Amino acid sequence: MIPDWAPVQRWNGEIVYLNLQSERRIGEDPRAAYERYRHALKDGSVSAYLIKIVIVGAAGVGKTHLLHLLFNEEPPKVRRSTPLMERPVQTILTALKDSTAFKKITDEELYELLGHSINDSIKQKADSVQQSAQMATRTFVNVPVIQATVAENNTEIETGPDDNEVAPISEVEEHLVEPISKYKDAAPLSNIDWVYVIDSGGQPQFHQLLPAFMQHTNLKIFVLRLCDKLSDRPKVEYFDEHGKCISSTTSVLSNKEILQSCAQATQTKDRNCDSRLIIVGTHRDQEHLCADETMLHKNKLLRELLLPSMKDYVMLNNSAVDIVFSLNTKEPNATDMKVAEELRKAILSMKTGMKPQPIPIRWLMFHQELQALSQKMNTDQLDFQQCILVAERLHIKGDTAAALMFFSNLNVILYYPKVLPDVVFIHPQSLLNIVTCLIKYVVYGTSCTHINDPVLRKACSEGMISLQLLEWMILDVPQVYKPTMIRAQELLILLTHLGIVCKNNGDYFMPSLLKSADAKDIEILLSKHPDSVAPCAVYYENRWLDCGAFGFLITSLLSSKGWKLTLDDQGLPCVHSNIIKMYYDSSVVTFVDYVSHIEIHVNAGSICTCQDICPEIMGSVLNAFNEVKPLFTFICPCKKFQRHVTKFSSNSLKRKEIFCSREQSNTFPLSSLGVKPLVWNLKAVNVLKLNYNKIIGTVEEPDLLADLLYSNKIILNDVKDKVCNISKVDDKNRSLLDAVCGHLSSTPQDYAVFRNCALQTHPSWECLLPPEYCLSCAHVDEECDLSSKKRKNKEGHKEEQERKLKSPKLDTGFDSEKPVLLTNDDHDKVFKLTKSASGKWKTIGMALGFKYDELTSIVKEPGNTGLDDYYATMLSQWLDWAPPYHSFPCVQRLSQALYEVKKEKQALDLNKAYGVTV
Repeated sequence: MIPDWAPVQRWNGEIVYLNLQSERRIGEDPRAAYERYRHALKDGSVSAYLIKIVIVGAAGVGKTHLLHLLFNEEPPKVRRSTPLMERPVQTILTALKDSTAFKKITDEELYELLGHSINDSIKQKADSVQQSAQMATRTFVNVPVIQATVAENNTEIETGPDDNEVAPISEVEEHLVEPISKYKDAAPLSNIDWVYVIDSGGQPQFHQLLPAFMQHTNLKIFVLRLCDKLSDRPKVEYFDEHGKCISSTTSVLSNKEILQSCAQATQTKDRNCDSRLIIVGTHRDQEHLCADETMLHKNKLLRELLLPSMKDYVMLNNSAVDIVFSLNTKEPNATDMKVAEELRKAILSMKTGMKPQPIPIRWLMFHQELQALSQKMNTDQLDFQQCILVAERLHIKGDTAAALMFFSNLNVILYYPKVLPDVVFIHPQSLLNIVTCLIKYVVYGTSCTHINDPVLRKACSEGMISLQLLEWMILDVPQVYKPTMIRAQELLILLTHLGIVCKNNGDYFMPSLLKSADAKDIEILLSKHPDSVAPCAVYYENRWLDCGAFGFLITSLLSSKGWKLTLDDQGLPCVHSNIIKMYYDSSVVTFVDYVSHIEIHVNAGSICTCQDICPEIMGSVLNAFNEVKPLFTFICPCKKFQRHVTKFSSNSLKRKEIFCSREQSNTFPLSSLGVKPLVWNLKAVNVLKLNYNKIIGTVEEPDLLADLLYSNKIILNDVKDKVCNISKVDDKNRSLLDAVCGHLSSTPQDYAVFRNCALQTHPSWECLLPPEYCLSCAHVDEECDLSSKKRKNKEGHKEEQERKLKSPKLDTGFDSEKPVLLTNDDHDKVFKLTKSASGKWKTIGMALGFKYDELTSIVKEPGNTGLDDYYATMLSQWLDWAPPYHSFPCVQRLSQALYEVKKEKQALDLNKAYGVTV
């Protein structure tokens, strides 16, 4: 028998099954229910609309009170500051006849839901309907019946031997037996509205760190106080767990800027879900205190700020007029409850256009088993191997990591396989609380038992933390929060991976620990290193910068070669949370965060130096933004609005003018920007990063691109591949072709590859592309003659390769007396020697002469599932037969390609293995 269940014969002869622990009864053998459960584990699922909500806003605006109001709960009586992020509240949003309601999901209710879904899964399979019916009516033989009467105290029950005992089941699975039996004949479930609500801290440091831990959010609810103006700078207070205010300052940002910063993730691209934004105004009863900005005026200002650029993201209330849902959260009345109901309906309406997501039952059981194991072991994290053992018991094969990432995206657990593949944070609140305490102790001055004052002062003034500081922090956290098993070294690895810290001179730099500088301090700091060139600005065209983007940019640059923090006269870094000075080579580069954009000021001493480093700075900044590449522009010289940026038209550089981003009718000459603005070559970079396929592919502005090419090598690689697709060379795009050739003339080998590729597409260009830049002119001429011949199939390519093998002269692109040829017999050896370079396989392929479409087709080939497979396939194709526009397969050519992608070690190993002298 399944443990804790035994058959009992009632007074009327009916046999029921009694749970010896809870004394609950079911009418079927529990083994039948368990058998249905094991059957549903294979492919059973729960269909649900998943909605993930985070509540953000300044400190003390009523975010936590709003959360309790949505759940129809009493607000907390003691005020305490919310940590960085609270554990998600798992709820089901139900729509009643005239209202809606959030219902928190307990473990018992989850088992009820799973039991219902398991029966639904069995019924939905047409080929198993008969099997399901047989299991439901199956009679198990040799089941001993208890002839017993339950005593008054219900403590003694006699049982007989069980000759038909099955394998032991877990405690979590035991909870499923009764729900499965209960819902055996119930109607199928409809799609569930599964809502995860997350409360977050309102301190500015938490705003910067929140995006690092939270991804894939469907909805952000931004909360503000109706008694404050949007232009006001709110108080930043921090309350400890006892309700005592330990810090009170004034925010550097206004309510408007906090909204811009916190709400930005709603427009971040490359997400798996559509993100929306709701504005909630609290303290409705104190609205009269803000006489200068009435509710009507506040709505108007918000509409101007958010619409029309965010019209697809902002959710209005039922009146479809007001942006703000206004209510009282601390002592709500009937009107406030009605607004809360409208807010719940707005959340429920989000599923319109969404598709229900099938969640495998085995994944849900997997999570419950992990929770139970973590509780049993009294730890907040598990090893990945422990998770594998749980998964194997549930017959989860191959999708363990996928299940962990699913729950990690919901923030129910946290899992980072790239940097901590063996660690799974089952209770992530402990990890989040360590970061919270770091902010609490360093920024807000809370006393800490294990940390001495000099260490805290260094972290507060310089933003530098050490391994020892984190070790002390972890020791102190259990006095307030649940004990954690994370080690300080693991925490540093994780924070570095998330872009929160970066290594700097033995310590770790954390920008979010720094104090903010006000407008006057920023002016003073900028005046110490006057601009050598017009300052540049990083921005997005139709949205604001991501919250925390400034700190992530700084840590990314400091992790790159050539960047380091500047020091003042006292030897301390010149750093604040919104302005940081850095050295790039010998030049001083200052980054300033203005929420809507980031300014880059350069002091390089001379214009010649700026011409060299400015494109490199832009390239470093672009590489720091992984998902959505920003635009570059200048600071608008008009003084009508708060500091903002300029914009370019399609012919701005030709006409030497720009226009204001706030009032596009205002135009200014380029000379008004300051010293040498065109050193940055912003238009070229922006054209290529945003729409280079359209602009370069059709060559709509060849003169502009040609002019910019001569002074900006950053876009050369993007342009030269597109030049080959020009359908006709006229006077305009001839200048672009000459510009590309002029740049490639410094590297004759690259010019030879480009020339061969161009002549393959356009044989008539031979007169436009002279071979004098090539190291081996005779070889290139021979290859060009060969490439002019039309080869229509693979056999023609193989014949050409055989002809080359017999030829004493080979086009290898190297000035070598005897190239070392490679064939497919060398594939395994070459792959083993250069396998560690597979992360750059596409760039290597382009250097070897592959076209982009050919490399894309390699990715789509069946059986290729990773970088190693792509690289191995590309090598095989290159060694098998080289098309006429490919470089000839030899050790020297592959070695040169490896050097081009900065894989010097692999190139040296390859040359050494084949006896090639570099």
